[in-house]
Amino acid sequence: ITIPNSVTSIGKRAFEDCSNLTSITIPNSVTSIGVTAFRDCSNLTNITIPDSVTSIGSRAFENCTSLTSITIPKNVTDIGALAFQGCKELRIINFLGDSPPVNSPVIISDSPRAAIRIKPNATGFGEVFGGLPIIDPDSITSIQSVELDTEIEQFPDGNGGIHNVKVTVKVRSDIPVEFVTKSLNGTT
Repeated sequence: ITIPNSVTSIGKRAFEDCSNLTSITIPNSVTSIGVTAFRDCSNLTNITIPDSVTSIGSRAFENCTSLTSITIPKNVTDIGALAFQGCKELRIINFLGDSPPVNSPVIISDSPRAAIRIKPNATGFGEVFGGLPIIDPDSITSIQSVELDTEIEQFPDGNGGIHNVKVTVKVRSDIPVEFVTKSLNGTT
């Protein structure tokens, strides 16, 4: 679905229970997404929210069970309670700006594998936001610690050197694996 440019808001329950909806593009004319606007759109996998949107209503994306990621534009200043409740496949909520206030301490409560990704130098975020852990993609905050295992046998490298090659990495269990992989690839 492509919404016409003349639309300025997506009203309460506008697309609720549209189980055949898989993708939607919202035009730059829209400034708000209403309460339960996309609730129970169980096949929605892709949604583009423009920079013009400033508010996302309570339970706006509740039970969008096929949604794996969503990007929140930098101009969003309000996110309603439980906006992503029931999005069990949701892994990443990308924030393009600073932290907007949240009307509830929890924006999602039943997807333990989800996390918030923020831009470098974004302000207002702590270690959690809306009940989800914060990931700064330019850091290695997803890695709790790296330790050399001193009990391992040393291995020759074929050039006369001997190396202790085993490394133990402890990862916080609440961090999505893709961030750990990215962080590990950037280290030596």
